[in-house]
Amino acid sequence: MDIKLNKTLNPKLWDKDILKEEVLAKLRTIAQAFIGFLEIPNDAVKDIRLLGSSANYNYTKHSDIDLHIVVDYEKVHKTCPVVAGYLYAQKSLFNKEHDITIYDIPVELYAESHKDKTASNGIYSLKENKWISKPSKPKLDVDDLAVKSKYEELEKAINDTNSQEEAQEILDKVYRLRKAGLDKVGEFSVENIVFKKLRDNNLLQKLKGQIK
Repeated sequence: MDIKLNKTLNPKLWDKDILKEEVLAKLRTIAQAFIGFLEIPNDAVKDIRLLGSSANYNYTKHSDIDLHIVVDYEKVHKTCPVVAGYLYAQKSLFNKEHDITIYDIPVELYAESHKDKTASNGIYSLKENKWISKPSKPKLDVDDLAVKSKYEELEKAINDTNSQEEAQEILDKVYRLRKAGLDKVGEFSVENIVFKKLRDNNLLQKLKGQIK
């Protein structure tokens, strides 16, 4: 599979490796709206992070902005075992109800535990306004056959889906696979590349459209 590495970070968002002031301000405003929607106490928010392809050299015209709210779950609820599930469900609702873009780039919001080890070649703290991990241009070694096989499997499952429950199950599976791939390998894992192909071919949007 041909993966493009750009010579610079996305110039719509970055001035070389410095996040543009207007982008920083808008992302912080979006993040605060999301935090308010989730009713997360301010002292539970450990950081607000920009990551994924929009903080990396492998962005395309289909890339979105991954905006992560890093949360201390115990400060949300000390004993409740389903905080993560609740925040995930609310995240899905927020993203579905709000069509948020910056320079026509969709913003996808997540809430994650501060204990999670997020794997990304580039991670930028909006709270501190500085890089946590500066992106580099890695040597690419992608298993094309594995990408093709997994993509075709999920493509068939999505096209064969005819119920809201099935659509939600497949969508959850796709996100779980992506997270596992990012945690294990990073941006160029088979699972993350398959996720991007499904998104770019509007198959994720098709699933979301079946979920009311």
